[in-house]
Amino acid sequence: MKIQFAPLNIPLRRRLQTAAVLQWVFSFLALAQCCLAGYVLLCVSDWWVLAALYAGWLYLDRDTPTSGGRRSEWLRNWSVWKHFRDYFPLNLIKMVDLDPGSNYIFGFHPHGVLVAGGFGNFCTEASGFSSLFPGLTPYLLMLPFWFRVPFFRDYIMCGGLVSSEKASLSYLLSAPRGGNVAVVAIGGAPEALDARPGALTLQILHRKGFIKLALKHGAQLVPVFSFGENELFDQMTNPTGSPLRWLQDHLQRLMGVALPLFTGRGVFQYSFGLLPYRQPIHTVGMRHTHTFSPISPVSICIYYGSPLVPVKAAATLPGVYYGSPLVPVKAAATLPGVYYGSPLVPVKAAATLPGVYYGSPLDPAKAAATLSGVYYGSPLVPAKAAATLPGVYYGSPLVPAKAAATLPGVYYGSPLVPVKAAATLSGVYYGSPLFPAKAAATLPGVYYGSPLVPAKAAATLPGVYYGSPLVPAKAAATLPGVYYGSPLVPAKAAATLPGVYYGSPLVPAKAAATLPGVYYGSPLVPAKAAATLPGVYYGSPLVPAKAAATLPGVYYGSPLVPAKAAATLPGVYYGSPLVPAKAAATLPGVYYGSPLVPVKAAATLPGVYYGSPLVPAKAAATLPGVYYGSPLVPAKAAATLPGVYYGSPLVPAKAAATLPGVYYGSPLVPVKAAATLPGVYYGSPLVPAKAAATLPGVYYGSPLVPAKAAATLPGVYYGSPLDPAKAAATLPGVYYGSPLVPAKAAATLPGVYYGSPLVPAKAAATLPGVYYGSPLGPAKAAATLPGVYYGPPLVPARAAATLLGVQKY
Repeated sequence: MKIQFAPLNIPLRRRLQTAAVLQWVFSFLALAQCCLAGYVLLCVSDWWVLAALYAGWLYLDRDTPTSGGRRSEWLRNWSVWKHFRDYFPLNLIKMVDLDPGSNYIFGFHPHGVLVAGGFGNFCTEASGFSSLFPGLTPYLLMLPFWFRVPFFRDYIMCGGLVSSEKASLSYLLSAPRGGNVAVVAIGGAPEALDARPGALTLQILHRKGFIKLALKHGAQLVPVFSFGENELFDQMTNPTGSPLRWLQDHLQRLMGVALPLFTGRGVFQYSFGLLPYRQPIHTVGMRHTHTFSPISPVSICIYYGSPLVPVKAAATLPGVYYGSPLVPVKAAATLPGVYYGSPLVPVKAAATLPGVYYGSPLDPAKAAATLSGVYYGSPLVPAKAAATLPGVYYGSPLVPAKAAATLPGVYYGSPLVPVKAAATLSGVYYGSPLFPAKAAATLPGVYYGSPLVPAKAAATLPGVYYGSPLVPAKAAATLPGVYYGSPLVPAKAAATLPGVYYGSPLVPAKAAATLPGVYYGSPLVPAKAAATLPGVYYGSPLVPAKAAATLPGVYYGSPLVPAKAAATLPGVYYGSPLVPAKAAATLPGVYYGSPLVPVKAAATLPGVYYGSPLVPAKAAATLPGVYYGSPLVPAKAAATLPGVYYGSPLVPAKAAATLPGVYYGSPLVPVKAAATLPGVYYGSPLVPAKAAATLPGVYYGSPLVPAKAAATLPGVYYGSPLDPAKAAATLPGVYYGSPLVPAKAAATLPGVYYGSPLVPAKAAATLPGVYYGSPLGPAKAAATLPGVYYGPPLVPARAAATLLGVQKY
């Protein structure tokens, strides 16, 4: 083979270009081996401490290659890279502007032997990437193997290279502010075995993992083609099936690194060597093809109704609702759980969804009463369809009373307001907007006293009065509101109306006092008839006190002043001139507590006090003014008086707060009786909070601390002395999320975790801090807890990446 040497008069710039490419080829092919050998020598030398420290640094920094690396703009802008660019030369061509607010995957083709175009354009600033795509940061993905080599890993990360693991790509694409560009050589190492001048073989068919990640994170795909990449090296012939190719394929699967047998030019001659040929490379970034919206990891390439989206989980998965692409209209009729009012058909979207209206298969009649927005007159129940729909009539949930006035066809007598139902419907009565007066004469069941003409409205309705055809005399006795003196029987008409006289049903005794001309002694109430008339006695409105002196037969003890009525008569009481003391013994009904011995006079009457023969103990419970603390029962004598204790009739609960010595725990309020005494409970004046801790029987759940009052009482909460943990499981109202177990204290209380009796599953979705992975829902219990599956609310998507056992796709 004839060797062609390089001329001696080559310009300095070309020699600098050759030197720049030489150091790059050395870095690619031998720098990693040199770094590894240097580290081994450091380990066995006297400087082994440095090797140990670096080993510790490798452990602490192990996640950096999959978390965006550690780039250095100073290294990326070295002058050596400009000479590297001019060697080929290398050009980066932009076809379209890219939004810096999004994340991108650059699909790089072809791989070539050493990916010269990918390195020069995206790992250095030699081709001006930052000026062509402002706001975007490129990252070239490289095999994970190289990031395990000491020192070499730190050097390549400075240029912007990161690991090609899935976690690394996910990290770049999940940046919330966008601006990341992940450059992926789609064909990978196997594609390098087919890189030779004049040939182009791409490995694409089985390379789809990056598309799944783009779907998951909503990234955009941008195809990038590097023209001239395969022209840089010659490669030994290795067709598929040849022994050489078989060996290369097996070594690639074993080591993860392709080993192409290539050759190029040398430093001082052009016939053989490891330097690439001087061939121009044009890297073109084409227009991006797809923009993907991020979706749940478990929802990739699925749809509602498939095995991957069970019905029970559908309500909590984002994007699963009737009308969305995941629940097409044509499939709705055959899918369980798709009906108006369910989580899959939200009310707010109903008006715009085809086929969602009352009476359609998506809205069964049986559910209509409980669905918001389904009522007669709304868009979901058009008027034209009302006649044929079951359950659409005035008074039903579908035709509310408040809307009736403005709805067409809703009035008494129409098909929507049947006569037989009128009596039980609100708003259907004579005189209301639904029942106009002009139609009353021709409608059945319209008369005073019927449900359609209530008494309370009669006074303001035209034509409704006693004596008119609408209120016949024969029915007057049984009708409410028809009596002498009421609006329906005015006084001026009384003389000419039949049956209007005192004592008749139309002039009841209870109304006599307010009627003109009706009193004892007047021509309308003659004395001879007084004995047989109800309500005629001294002290009643019909026999006023001012006229008593001139009326015959009016005195205490006579039939006209019976003892049972004495309490309400002026001047008739024990001690007055009309009832002298000397005669008291022989008069019936004269004793303390009776109408003849009023409470207000008791203090000045001789022999009237609690315990004396005139106030016997057995009658004390029913006597007014006889109670502990009153003048008749002084405190100093209480200890020796029978029946004086809190809870008895002599110590009423309403007065207990102001009485000395009456409180829970004192001799007057024994513990054994506390549970049955009114007003004795924790939080009341009888059981002050400050004393609660030392009183027996005062704890949450006992009769002294009822559940209904617990939420508003100080010191009553789960974990306090008044509510021991051991009783929590059996006490009403004690569960996580209730006022008795505040969220802020939950982490430190025993027995408060998701799945325990204190945190029921049904309430978990609405409680703060209850989700898979939080202290209240530990991962180790997830397998046995109901309702714990990926998808909110118990396993939010943002936490999925760090939780054990939650696969993304």
